[in-house]
Amino acid sequence: MTLLDDYMNKLTEFAAHPAATRPWPALGLALALMTVPVLAATPTAHSSRLADAAAAVPPELRAAIGQNLRSIEPVGAGHHGALNPENRLALDFDGQGLAVAPGGKVPGWHWRLQLTGYGTPGHLQPVAPAEAVAAKQRLEYRRGAVTEWYENRPEGLEQGFTLARPPVAGAASIELRLSASGDLKA
Repeated sequence: MTLLDDYMNKLTEFAAHPAATRPWPALGLALALMTVPVLAATPTAHSSRLADAAAAVPPELRAAIGQNLRSIEPVGAGHHGALNPENRLALDFDGQGLAVAPGGKVPGWHWRLQLTGYGTPGHLQPVAPAEAVAAKQRLEYRRGAVTEWYENRPEGLEQGFTLARPPVAGAASIELRLSASGDLKA
């Protein structure tokens, strides 16, 4: 029996139980549901069974699974990772910036973004090394006076910046410099 067959059987079994008696570990269901969008788009004999089983999952459980998948978690030395299943994105925070790629096993594009400087127009300074702090669906890169933050939401990944103080007292405008790389074309 393949892993796909095992997921199919468990997902079908889950859908067949009344809501109050469904015997299902949340992680196993999360992994099974992660396969639904990819497999449902592939014309196979399993497609209709997957769609039927996924439709039987209560909306509250679906929301909880999505929230769990969007949690930003440590994944290795200095790295944090998360998925954004609603937008089929895989997110990698490497301690310096963000890398985004399509979620799932299908290779595709990648894109990277990194804050490299801040200051006033014509007077930029490099940012301090980041201290990464993650909690639930939020990650902050604390860089001295500049905090770069990300929130992994169902609508997508939101990025923002919080300055503890202006780079120069009385500055009328502030400039942030970001470096972008990857293989996306405008």
